[in-house]
Amino acid sequence: MNNLEIIIKYKDMEISLRGSPEEVTKEALKWINKNVPGFIIASKLFYEPDYIELTEVISKYIKSTSNGDLYFLDTARRFSMHIKILLILSLIRILNYTGYRDTDQATLEELSKILVSTQKSVSSRLSELKSYGYIDKLKEGKQTRYKITVRGLLYLINKLK
Repeated sequence: MNNLEIIIKYKDMEISLRGSPEEVTKEALKWINKNVPGFIIASKLFYEPDYIELTEVISKYIKSTSNGDLYFLDTARRFSMHIKILLILSLIRILNYTGYRDTDQATLEELSKILVSTQKSVSSRLSELKSYGYIDKLKEGKQTRYKITVRGLLYLINKLK
């Protein structure tokens, strides 16, 4: 059984929760909403991706092997390169979030390899996605990397639902 156990301490209050990850998360958020002033207000203003929902949406189209190789399912064949890039970057973000990958970013070379397309073609699509605000372009020395933005995640989820 995969139980999660957490202890939350705030001021002079403390709570210990144990159960499935879903149950513990739900109970922890209830407790925080009740006991931490301003949390409800702040939580309505900020968006943090729901990685469970995102996983359910994209897992119909893209998968990862245990060694980190990404591949598309036949169901993704009809998608434009824009959507395929967003699918890749979304999966990379999930893999990073869950500890299966060291970064939430991908290089042009990596994206081109997964897409089985030329770097020039992928680069053009990346520029377009950046202009829409769906991805960020990050420079690290001579290396350029790309990552999906929250706006890109919201667009992808809405597009695939």
